[in-house]
Amino acid sequence: MEIMEEARFPLRIRRGGVTRDDAMAHAEDVFRYVFARMGSVEETEDIVMEVIQAALEDTQLAKSRLLMLRNARNRVIDRLRKRRVREGYSPEDSDSQSPDLDLVVRIKQVLSEMSQGNSDLIVLKYVHGLTSGEISRLTGLTKAAVNSALQRAREEFRLLAPDLQPNQGDENV
Repeated sequence: MEIMEEARFPLRIRRGGVTRDDAMAHAEDVFRYVFARMGSVEETEDIVMEVIQAALEDTQLAKSRLLMLRNARNRVIDRLRKRRVREGYSPEDSDSQSPDLDLVVRIKQVLSEMSQGNSDLIVLKYVHGLTSGEISRLTGLTKAAVNSALQRAREEFRLLAPDLQPNQGDENV
């Protein structure tokens, strides 16, 4: 009966103690993170598949969302370094179908202009909704250091994109 189940549900086949379900459990989060950084569906799919392949070979990686995001982050950094050597990054090349495409393009442009570390923190916090504690475990920084770095990242974002700040209302009345 177990063999029949594996034949009907190939995603449950075990490989090195890790099921494909384990490896795929956080694939959507990894995809969102990578796409927010890369801006290209094709490159995102390549990196996500590399992360899933690595997860199939490493039980600890497959079971941890944070470790999979860290693995994806490292692969994104490597890919962006290679890309910058070859050509400049243009967020307008995005395949996004968002209704507010201009806003998405502008945010991606600002993130690409920010320092790598600050940009990563903004994406982890506001795109993926990670807590400071989760970001701390992912990056290896203390929670206090993450909070300080997030404050600096938000300030850099504000300086680069004053046009994207929420309206504060007129308080000079």
